[in-house]
Amino acid sequence: MYLAQKYNSVRQLHIMVTAGMIFFLITKSVAQFAPPAGQPGSTAISTDSSIFVQWASACLVARGYMDISDTSLGYANYGMDTAAVGIADFNVVSLGDSGSAVLYFDTPLVNGSGFDFAVFENSFSDEFLELAFVEVSSDGSRFFRFGSTSNTQT
Repeated sequence: MYLAQKYNSVRQLHIMVTAGMIFFLITKSVAQFAPPAGQPGSTAISTDSSIFVQWASACLVARGYMDISDTSLGYANYGMDTAAVGIADFNVVSLGDSGSAVLYFDTPLVNGSGFDFAVFENSFSDEFLELAFVEVSSDGSRFFRFGSTSNTQT
């Protein structure tokens, strides 16, 4: 009876419970990605994991603008192409807005069972991740883009 008195009526209580359930369902449907590395439920894989058997052997970067909405700032210029080659370390290469990197491997990647390759993105924090498309090619001319999902307007 206390809850009904607090909310003045059973109807108002029903509306509050329904609104809470809707909020819970919306929150759960928007948060469809695993949490950041180090948090419970994370599916992040450490760069020093033994499951990695090969690293890119060469990289060709085409730089994009530092800010595509203000091209007067010029192109991104941080890092060298070689920062994306070999065992992951803390070196980075900035692609900029609409930039691209083509990675080459000594042994071709194959479509086996489970995950076949990983792409690492250097973020400023666990919550800031930049959008990117991942594509593969067997001939360097025709590329196949993997499906992607974003909760941010692109």
